[in-house]
Amino acid sequence: FLQQTAVLPQFSAPLCTAVTGQPNAAQRLRQLTADNLFITPLDDAGQWYRYHPLFAEMLRANLDEAVQRDCQRRAALWYAAQQMMPEAMRSAQAAQDYDMMAQLLTQSYKTFLGQGLLVSLQKWLAALPAAYQTPRSRLAAAWCRVYESNEAEMQQIVAAITAQSPELDKPFQGEILAVRAIYASLYGRLDNAIFWATEAVTLIDPEDHLSLAAAYQALGNAYRYQGQLDAALAAYGQTRQHFEKLGNVFMGQLPLYRMASIQIMQGRLKQAWQTYESIRQHAQSAGYEPLIMTGEVYGYLSDLYWEWNDLEKAEAYARQEIELGQSGHMLLSLVDGYLRLAAAADAQEDEAGAREALGLAQATAVQFQSASMSAQVVMHQARHELAWGNLTAAGAWADVYTRQRAE
Repeated sequence: FLQQTAVLPQFSAPLCTAVTGQPNAAQRLRQLTADNLFITPLDDAGQWYRYHPLFAEMLRANLDEAVQRDCQRRAALWYAAQQMMPEAMRSAQAAQDYDMMAQLLTQSYKTFLGQGLLVSLQKWLAALPAAYQTPRSRLAAAWCRVYESNEAEMQQIVAAITAQSPELDKPFQGEILAVRAIYASLYGRLDNAIFWATEAVTLIDPEDHLSLAAAYQALGNAYRYQGQLDAALAAYGQTRQHFEKLGNVFMGQLPLYRMASIQIMQGRLKQAWQTYESIRQHAQSAGYEPLIMTGEVYGYLSDLYWEWNDLEKAEAYARQEIELGQSGHMLLSLVDGYLRLAAAADAQEDEAGAREALGLAQATAVQFQSASMSAQVVMHQARHELAWGNLTAAGAWADVYTRQRAE
């Protein structure tokens, strides 16, 4: 009992029974605690325990490695049955059971995504050898890298999925289309985004609220960029509903950021500010404020204060967007943040600061490998030169913009 449970970093009586096969685990743990045998309760209810690290190491030293892996495998199955997926993954990895890891990831990647656990999911995907990748684990990688990957990588992932499994069920086809639509909406392929997202909605399982939210978000993005603001608002409303049905309060607030950006575009600045304030208050009361992984909300606040001619606050929020973009390697947020910083610098007659920000935006857009985003940066370059009376330079940038848009 001691040796087998020593492979676990922490344990409960039901987990010990699953690992050892001994039904009297609860009694054994109580006795060990009463005897003060290098065991520490981890909660007031006495449900979870751990051994002293040196004691556990000594016990494991005399246990065959194959037996240790088998214990970890049984622990992984127990954790998975309790929906404790991070713990299940850790045990499966300790068991070196890559088939089980692949199966667990296939079953649970949407749980990780729905809870915003992107870093954890990426870690487990990276730990899974290429030979054990499944179509769904490949798509999970695409989900994780939406804001830092590029369209070519997404196409490679889709090609790998279809090569590995040519016959895909319709709900999974819909999920793939939803992810492709998100990528397309970010890379300026707006007609593709609308086509794929619309088709995705008809194929996705009605209970797959994560994929449906992604499809409607792609529609909202595409309609917003096309200037179809009422259609965009409707799509973002659907996005929010599906995130809330998923039970993710934090993600349910994200569509509001973009809805508020549309309110800014429509000149409804006070309503936009009220929307942002409601987001902030809701996030704070729900305890989600520290979980903001993207600077998108700060970018929109920068836009709002720029419209109000409060340039110091516009610059400060742009810098916050950049800071969060850097910490999360969110290239889209970085490009947008640098462009907003350049606009604030231009408005404050800081030509050197604007040029520096535009240079950083251009370098980041190159990493993002998005023709539409590069064209957007070029357009801002032309506006900057025009504002400073550099007509020749402005014309040159305008020519570059025209060529890029034609491509």
